[in-house]
Amino acid sequence: MHASYQSGIHRLNAKLEKLVNSLNGLSHQQLNKRPEPGAWSILQVMQHVMLAEKLSVGYVRKKTSRPETLKKAGFAYFFRYAVLKIFLALPFKFKAPAVVSEDKFPEESNFEKVVVEWKMVRSDLVKLLEGIHPSWQDKEIFKHAVAGRMTLDGMLTFFEDHFDRHLKQIERTAKVVSA
Repeated sequence: MHASYQSGIHRLNAKLEKLVNSLNGLSHQQLNKRPEPGAWSILQVMQHVMLAEKLSVGYVRKKTSRPETLKKAGFAYFFRYAVLKIFLALPFKFKAPAVVSEDKFPEESNFEKVVVEWKMVRSDLVKLLEGIHPSWQDKEIFKHAVAGRMTLDGMLTFFEDHFDRHLKQIERTAKVVSA
């Protein structure tokens, strides 16, 4: 596996472990409680982020099955990548793309099961990245719902930025449901 992929996976897994440890003291009810009507519970936010990663892994697996269709990343990729980073850093709420929206996960979930499933998604991601041919590193393999095609390094950066964005949401929600 390429070194940049390894460091990206390491950062993602460390952040997930830190999140899980920070939530261990919350009850099932607190983890499933919406902080206000129309807002997501902690577990719904976690499922949203996990589902985005899971669908991305599936897409990349499909895309790499036909390597002849892969195109080299050009200037447009770097522009889209920069715009996505800015977009994710903004403090505004955005509607989630339909494929990872609220209707894709249950109203109530089990914390341990969500964590186990997320770790399985991460394990699948590692297996996928281990099989990536070195010549594909500069190819647009991942497709973001808004920003379009990106490299796998771009995908890992998106995963981290997306996680960080929703970590803030989880922290705000935890304060409300713990009060």
